[in-house]
Amino acid sequence: MSSDPSPLSLETVVCARANQVSSRVGDELVVLDLDSSLYFSLDPVGARIFELLDGASIAAVIPLLLWIAGVYDLLRNLRF
Repeated sequence: MSSDPSPLSLETVVCARANQVSSRVGDELVVLDLDSSLYFSLDPVGARIFELLDGASIAAVIPLLLWIAGVYDLLRNLRF
């Protein structure tokens, strides 16, 4: 992995790395990096974002990310 990643642009396409595998475990997604043997667990929201981002351009996902941020900002401010 490069320590100096190239900058993202609106045309950048986001995709899963070839050296990783992922699997659903209940509502969560577990991602294993085969090179480092590190694994990551994503909650249901993170799992869905991960799935939607794969193969999408940055420009295509900006509206989705803004919508998600707005929903969570709204939920954070609700009082039950």
